[in-house]
This record gives sequence, C-alpha cells and structure tokens, in this order.
Amino acid sequence: MDAGITELLAYYWDDSDYTIESVPFGMTNLTKIIRIREETYVARIYDPQTKDVQRLQFEIELTSFLHQQSLTFAVPDFIPTKAGNYYVKLSNPHRLGAIVRYIQGETPNLARAEHVEEMGRTSGRLSAALRLFKPTTALPKLMFHHLDTLHPLSNAEILKRFLADPPFAMNVEGAPLILSLLEELETYKDELNALPQHIVHHDLLIFNLLIDPDDRMSGVLDFDFASTDLRVMELAICLNHQLQYDDSSLQAVQTFTEHYTRHTTITSAEIAYLPLLMRVYYAALLTLYVGQHEAGKDVKVPFHFLQEQLILRSMWLKDHEIEFIKILNSYCTTELTFTENDTYQL
Repeated sequence: MDAGITELLAYYWDDSDYTIESVPFGMTNLTKIIRIREETYVARIYDPQTKDVQRLQFEIELTSFLHQQSLTFAVPDFIPTKAGNYYVKLSNPHRLGAIVRYIQGETPNLARAEHVEEMGRTSGRLSAALRLFKPTTALPKLMFHHLDTLHPLSNAEILKRFLADPPFAMNVEGAPLILSLLEELETYKDELNALPQHIVHHDLLIFNLLIDPDDRMSGVLDFDFASTDLRVMELAICLNHQLQYDDSSLQAVQTFTEHYTRHTTITSAEIAYLPLLMRVYYAALLTLYVGQHEAGKDVKVPFHFLQEQLILRSMWLKDHEIEFIKILNSYCTTELTFTENDTYQL
C-alpha cells in the first residue's frame, strides 16, 4: 500500500531515512504522515475519480491565495518537488500525488462552548476570504444541490437505481426519504440556483480543524472538495455537524451562528432554504458514495451512517424548524458587495 507513497517521496527527497505513519481518516484518498529530517509532512495520493490535474491545480492556487490573506489560522502549504513542481504524476496511470507541511493542533471538542465559538469564527473568516478569491484555473462547479457534478460515476438517476436494488440491506425508511428529497430538490432548483454563490470548503468538520493549547484555531485542512457552490451550503454543513454531535439543544447552533456571522453574511433568502440544504447535504454525500461503489469500493458502512443521519436530521427539523429558523433570522445580515480592491476583516 505504501509503494505509491514511496514513489511520491522520491520526487521530493533523495534521503530514504523517513518514517511513514497511517492516519485515522481518508477513504477517498490515500493519506500518510511523513517524518523526515526532523520535519513532519502530509503525503497524499488522490482518487483519480475525484481529483484530476485541473482540480489539483485549483486547490494549490486557492491555498496559495489564502496564505496571502490575514488569516488567524494556517492552511495546507504545498511544498515543491526537487524539480520545483507542486504535484507529481505517478507511474500508476491517472494517479496524482502531493505533499504539504504538517500543521500542529488537536481536534476541537464540540462539548466545549469555546471550541464551538472558535469553529464559528473560523468558518466565517474562511468564508469571507473565499468570497474574495478570483481563480485563474478554470474549474467545473462542484455543487451539492446539483448531484450530477459530484462524481463522474454517479448522479441522481444512478442513486435512484442504487436504492431500487441496493447491494446490501438498508433501513426501510431510507429509500423513500431519499427519493422524496430528490423530488423536493427538483421542485426548488430554480430558487436554489438564485442564491449567492462563491467558493465553499465543503468539509469544515472537526476532523479538518485544529485547535491549539490556547483554544484558538491553528489550522484548517483538506481543501480537496473546495469549489463554487451556494454560499449557505457551508453553514448547512457546519450546523449538521454540530447537531450530529448533540441535537438535544439549540445552544450550539446559536453559539456557532453568532460567531460565524461576525465575519460573513447570511441573508433571509438563504435562511429560508437552509433546512432543505441541510438534508440535501446527505443526499450529496450518498451520491458520492454511490460513485465510489461504482468504482469498486466498499461503501456499506458510510452509506448506512449517512442514511441514518438523514433520517435523524429530517425528524429533528420537523420538530424544531420554527425555532431553528427564528434563531438564524436573528443573525440575518445585510448583503455586502465586494470588489477586487475591497478588504474585509478576517
């Protein structure tokens, strides 16, 4: 399994005195921790179904832009090969690899209010910076409410066929709920397309965030799926993550949103569709995993987990949507207009 990583490392160092360590995450890509010359790095070999040269060049350009901003946290820093390139085409056809510097920090604790506050601030600051990014690398949009943009081997119709004849047992509530959601998504597609769009990280979960000993965010990781999407999708993903940990109270939702909106904007139109987009998020991930299934990967465990989360979130929203929307509307902000010369408090 490490053969590809060994080949990748040879593009960066002549030295073979290094250690390779596994990470407890990363189903899509092959990711390893590399320790060499008293330094630590993260090596990654990308899934060819979701990462081509164009998308990798976009990620490198985006993180380079973020390094130039006055952010309070670090983002991945792609290091050059011996030849001065920032990624490698490996001998395995269509496989790309790259190495970034390791960022120190610990996973945030969602049980701690100060960490939830910091996650809100960080997500808002990142959103404010991403809206200023003007890429030179052309990149097809990866939009979570457009299921045909997520994986070359999957889309809404393929997801429906998967549900009609699943390769493993599924919760009896799951398929009807997903099919109903797909119909709802089709009904409101024009309204959703009219919402503000800019670059979205798409994966601001605790696994991609790092907190330092002073309870400040030290790093935001994994811009692998960063792309143009509905701006409010970032908030939908973040709030799902908060509720996944604890949906017994709206306090975490309020805390996160309060600190998020200190640095970026959310309009009443976006809030109105947020409950739908929170459910669409799970349909998008299920579509991605169906694509991975089509590529030959075992997706039973994550598919079951996401299906159960969709069921739970749908039930929760049915019981709490009015109070939920009321809280979000209390943080509704006036839309700001930016030009290339504008600055924003990050």
